[in-house]
Amino acid sequence: LLIASGKGGVGKSSVTVNLAVALAHQGKRVAVVDADVWGFSIPRMLGIDGRLEAAEAEGKINPHRLTVGEGAIEVVSMGFLVDDESVALMWRGLMLQRAVQHFLEDVAWADLDYLLVDLPPGTGDVQMGLARLLPRAEMLVVTTPSLAASRVARRAVSMARNNYLRVIGVVENLSHFEAPDGSI
Repeated sequence: LLIASGKGGVGKSSVTVNLAVALAHQGKRVAVVDADVWGFSIPRMLGIDGRLEAAEAEGKINPHRLTVGEGAIEVVSMGFLVDDESVALMWRGLMLQRAVQHFLEDVAWADLDYLLVDLPPGTGDVQMGLARLLPRAEMLVVTTPSLAASRVARRAVSMARNNYLRVIGVVENLSHFEAPDGSI
């Protein structure tokens, strides 16, 4: 499941983490790939730190593992590879695609029930590369009630459809709830 947004700041990573935790509480094994290479935040949201280490299997990386309820979450992120979060990662194109491909193919994942991929905002190289790597993936688009966010969310939906990905829904995050009695 690819979790996408048209723009940053709409809570896409929060939705990803909450979905992963909810699935793990149901006893599922969930992998989270933090493909938001420049704006990685999944490790901090899950309270995980430390470097990624090599697995016993030759050429594989051990994801960080977190037990949640009856299930577990496994995580890989650029946040586990940089020494200083405040230093900008200056990667483009093929470097980005190759890094994300390593996160999918070169990790010693356990037997998983779900793979959640937190995409960077927009419709760039990482998104198009993942559409090619995961041709049967489904996409969940996160937006907010603001006109600017909802308009660019349409571009994420268009990108998904142009890459033959099934859009399973849209989450309008940071919205409000009005109860039947009219209270907010």
